[in-house]
Amino acid sequence: MSKKINYTSTEDHIIQAVEKANFVLESDGFHQILSAKEEFGHSNATGLIISNLIKNTKVNAYVEIYKSVWPWSKVNGYTLPTDKNKIYLNERKFNGQLTILD
Repeated sequence: MSKKINYTSTEDHIIQAVEKANFVLESDGFHQILSAKEEFGHSNATGLIISNLIKNTKVNAYVEIYKSVWPWSKVNGYTLPTDKNKIYLNERKFNGQLTILD
């Protein structure tokens, strides 16, 4: 399995979440469900188009943790158009814990 999302620190809960995300992104079941979606809000792409993009991408994403200045920020995370390969996650939103779904 090729990793599409990477994290290079020691936070076990984030390491586990990234491993699970990579597993899901490689799962045939995920791609079957995604491919069946005909539309998404704010997008012209169908689920099949998105599924094929995920399967065929050579791009790797990297997770970076940040702590929002404002403690009550509603932002869970974000990406930037100038840094498309990074996923910034707000540390304040998970307080050191993420729920890993089976």
